[in-house]
Amino acid sequence: MVQYTSAFYGFQVRQKALSYLEAINVFNTQALENLITASAHHNWRFKSFAQELLERLSEDERYEQIIANLQVEGKN
Repeated sequence: MVQYTSAFYGFQVRQKALSYLEAINVFNTQALENLITASAHHNWRFKSFAQELLERLSEDERYEQIIANLQVEGKN
């Protein structure tokens, strides 16, 4: 499922894959990296979806530090 979150797929496929991962509450580092990338997508609806999901996951202690580290790495 994680591979469908990558930029190789259209935003509709990516959004559905991210929704499924959220439903089963299983995100690995690659999926989180793809989510961060999606949060800057040119399609405003997908971008908004990704930003909201990223915010929700950032509040989860399992993902909080991983997301923070990935965001710092992305700025470097």
